[in-house]
Amino acid sequence: MMFSVTACSSDPEGEAETEAINEQIANPAVEYSSLEEAETAAGFELEVPAAPEGYETVVYQVIDGSMIEVIWLNGSYESDNATEAYRIRKAAGTDDISGDYNDYDEVNKVTINNNQVTMKGNKGKVYVATWTDGEYTYAVDIDMDWNGLPADDVSNIIKATK
Repeated sequence: MMFSVTACSSDPEGEAETEAINEQIANPAVEYSSLEEAETAAGFELEVPAAPEGYETVVYQVIDGSMIEVIWLNGSYESDNATEAYRIRKAAGTDDISGDYNDYDEVNKVTINNNQVTMKGNKGKVYVATWTDGEYTYAVDIDMDWNGLPADDVSNIIKATK
């Protein structure tokens, strides 16, 4: 079956149509130079652990004006060669804000800091952890060169995140 779409324009030069085609969706993430600036923009605070060894670049973003995201990299954010250690997100509410919709073989629920945390991964490694404290929702997305992290290491990250 073949479909055809034809656009018609009352603009004889076709300029309005061209402008509409060239419009792009705005990036919902705004980058900040410090965590404090991101907290001010989002309207709440976020505590995060120290950077993992070998991952010296930290990116602070606020997404849609309501979610703080901190990303640790081992190179420039703009570099194609940089790899990500992990990213931590926090937002008001209780929704899953991980952005990770993969299916994992292992899904475990554990209690950390009196919160029920869902850890998902494969072959004994965790790739995403999500939880809520009733007021805020959190997510840790782990990359570590596509290797994930052991649950104990993820638990330590979660304990340092508030």
